Amino acid sequence: ITDDFSVFGEIYFTAGKATIYDLFKISSDTINVKRGTILVDAFTFWERNLGCVKNTIAHEVYHWYKHRMYAAIKHLLYGKDFVACRCPSSMVYPKHEEEWTEVQRMEWPANNIAPRILMPLYTLRMKVGELLTKYDYSKRPIKTALLTCFSREITVFYGVSRQSAFIRMDETGYNGEA
Repeated sequence: ITDDFSVFGEIYFTAGKATIYDLFKISSDTINVKRGTILVDAFTFWERNLGCVKNTIAHEVYHWYKHRMYAAIKHLLYGKDFVACRCPSSMVYPKHEEEWTEVQRMEWPANNIAPRILMPLYTLRMKVGELLTKYDYSKRPIKTALLTCFSREITVFYGVSRQSAFIRMDETGYNGEA
């Protein structure tokens, strides 16, 4: 999608043209894209993993669900074509007292909801409950080591990254405490 891997993925709110690069980022080409097209940079898989690709797709789907009306209103009110929502690979969010940009306001919820889409709370609790029983968690002295095993199994089960699995486990209360 970019020649410097600065964007993991993007979604097109209107039909338009997209510049794509070959796998080695040497040459580029312009293609026509339809409304709703999601592009994921091939390097997302090679530089990260398949879990990151899935997270990027869920992230872009959230943009489609939540921000397509925003794009349509911008077009109607200001005549602006909001062709794509480009998702930077290194998004920085402002400190508490700083102002948020439009892009940051759209990226923050998309970044946070994607793992929840891929690992829904109900099924995650079922899977962790299964693992608690399988590994006899309550009788084991080293909880954090077991949670590492859990994260590996959750990574395989959901097809996500280990980082996503750890974060999702932590935010749902499975963090090794008590």
